Amino acid sequence: MGLSLRVVLTYISLSIATSLTEIFGITMFLPIFQFIRLDGNIEALISESALWKYAIEWLSYANIELSLVPLLLLSFSFFIVRQVVVFINMVYTSAVKQRIAKRQREKIFNGYLDSDTFYHDKTPIGKLVNLITNEINSAVRGVMVSLSLVGSIVMLASYLSTLALLSWQMTILSCVVLMAAIIVSNSWVKKSSHIGRKLVDSNKAMTEFLVVRLKSPRLVRLSGTEKAEKSEFYKLTQKQRKNSILGSILQAKTDVFIEPVVIGLSLIFLYLSYTTLHLQIEIIGVYLVIAMRLLPVVKGGVMQWQAMQRFVGSIEVIGNEINNMRKYIEQDSGMKSLSGLDKILLINDISYSYPL
Repeated sequence: MGLSLRVVLTYISLSIATSLTEIFGITMFLPIFQFIRLDGNIEALISESALWKYAIEWLSYANIELSLVPLLLLSFSFFIVRQVVVFINMVYTSAVKQRIAKRQREKIFNGYLDSDTFYHDKTPIGKLVNLITNEINSAVRGVMVSLSLVGSIVMLASYLSTLALLSWQMTILSCVVLMAAIIVSNSWVKKSSHIGRKLVDSNKAMTEFLVVRLKSPRLVRLSGTEKAEKSEFYKLTQKQRKNSILGSILQAKTDVFIEPVVIGLSLIFLYLSYTTLHLQIEIIGVYLVIAMRLLPVVKGGVMQWQAMQRFVGSIEVIGNEINNMRKYIEQDSGMKSLSGLDKILLINDISYSYPL
């Protein structure tokens, strides 16, 4: 259930476009704050940074007078372009997701029809129903989460590169703290993989139970096993509920742990930038804006990795079953063709038995 190189490259390109437009939009706050602090004094701006000279020349070439409004509009335009790219990315991701799910469902259904009778006899129908209705959705989510993780890594690299240009000292400190937070949350990620496999097993057991019991309600009534069937169904639903809750708890731990770490980093930077580094107020402001935008990226990346582990069980069970079907594909080995038959075909002493 892999992704083609074209899909991966397209998604990475869209992620890079999203990152660049957002970074440009945010870093535009730096000249905006400088313009406000220096009250629009062109000579002071040029002495502050040589880039202002090129910016003023470009604006003059475009017949635009340097003022606060063009700077604000330019920053806003980057964010608009970013939202357009995000929209394209969302639609493209949804289309890829549905195409993968469709192909996997067709592959399992076609594989079942092409398999021999031995496979049909030994494979519970409920197992295949669970694969097609539940596990394929989870497996596709796991594959797409891996793609989203690539996008988060691209965004994270863009943010950290920009932060390093503003203050490399604080960026190094931020990377160390973030790595420590990721290492701590890694134990929950590993547990998510185990819980994901257990949830696959409980979903499989539930579907197999329902397919068999719902096909034969009269037999249950005649045999008088209603209480036993209800008790078994209760156990299955209880196991599903327990595994689902455990998975949610692990995800919630990651969610609530990462956010205070990033916010704490921002506050540490605010303190050190004022007391030790003596940075300009606009650099501090832009750094904090990027740090706040970094929060959902870091948290999203860790939770995407955790989700990948949670869906590993579904990916494994889909892949194993497709490989299993291939072993039992019925081969048409008939080589002789009948010719010159113009009356009847009489067959005697023919028997057939299933293999034991």
